[in-house]
Amino acid sequence: MCSWWTADGWADSGGQITAHICRGECKVQQSSSKLEQPSCAPTSGTVDAALHARAGGNLRWVICALLFFATTINYMDRQVLGLLAPLLQKTFGWSEIQYGNIVQMFFYAYALGLIVVGRFIDRVGTRIGYAAALAVWSLSAIGHSLARSIFGFGTARLMLGLGESGNFPAAIKTVTEWFPKKERALATGIFNSGSNVCAVVAPLTVPWIAVHLGWRWAFVFTGFFSATWLILWLLLYRRPQQHPRLSPSELRYIQSDPFELPASPDVGVCARQIDDGPDLVVLSLLVAKVSA
Repeated sequence: MCSWWTADGWADSGGQITAHICRGECKVQQSSSKLEQPSCAPTSGTVDAALHARAGGNLRWVICALLFFATTINYMDRQVLGLLAPLLQKTFGWSEIQYGNIVQMFFYAYALGLIVVGRFIDRVGTRIGYAAALAVWSLSAIGHSLARSIFGFGTARLMLGLGESGNFPAAIKTVTEWFPKKERALATGIFNSGSNVCAVVAPLTVPWIAVHLGWRWAFVFTGFFSATWLILWLLLYRRPQQHPRLSPSELRYIQSDPFELPASPDVGVCARQIDDGPDLVVLSLLVAKVSA
C-alpha cells in the first residue's frame, strides 16, 4: 500500500498514485511488493514557460534599492562613533580602554542579535521584522546624542548592535521572497555594496556636521535618515503575493523557478493547484511506503 501527505492529511491508495504539479503529472507505481522509483513528468509547456518567463515590471528592483539604502544607513550609523572618537575622547576624557569597552558593547550585542533577531524575523515576517530592527537602531543612534557618561554611550552602542544585527537576515530573506534564483546573487551584491558606499559617504558628512553643528547633531542626522527609510519601507513593502502595485506578469517571473524533484527514490514532491488564484501553488510531500 502507498500513502502520501497532502494539505488535507494522509491519503492511501492500493494501486496507482497520481498528483499534479501545475499542468504536469506525477505518478508513483507499485508492482507487487517492490516499489518503483517515482517518475514526475511536468509538461513541456510548463517547463518552457518557467525557463523563458519575462518580467513585466521592475518593482522588485525598487525593493532592492530600499535594501541598498538600509545597508548604507546601517554602516553609517555604526561608523559615527569611530569618526568622532578623537573629539569625544577629548570632551569626556576617555582612556583608550574605556573607549574600547564602549565599542565592544556593540559587537557583543551584534553577535547575539544575529541569532535572536534572525529568529524573530522568521516569526513575524520581513516587513514587520525589518521595521522593528530599524526602529531599534534608529532610536539607538539618536540616543548617542543624549549620552553623558561611559554607561550612557555603552548602553546606546548595545542597543545599536542589537538593532543593526537584523539588517542582513532581513535583507537576505527579502531577496529570496522578491527575486527568482537567477537574480538573487545580483540583488544581494547590489544591496551589500551599500556597506562600501558608506565608507565613502560617512567620512565626508559626519565630520562636517560635527564641526558646523556639534557632535550631537551627527548622531541625530544619521538617526533621522534611518527613520525616513523606515517610513518608506512600511509604505512600499509587502510580500509579492500581497503587493497591490506588483503586476501579474512580474509576480509570475518572481515565481518562475523550475520545480525541482528530490534525488531520493523513496520520496517524491508534488504540487497541487488550489482555487485561491492561478499563481498559488501548494506543495505536498509525497512519501511512498510499502507494506509487508
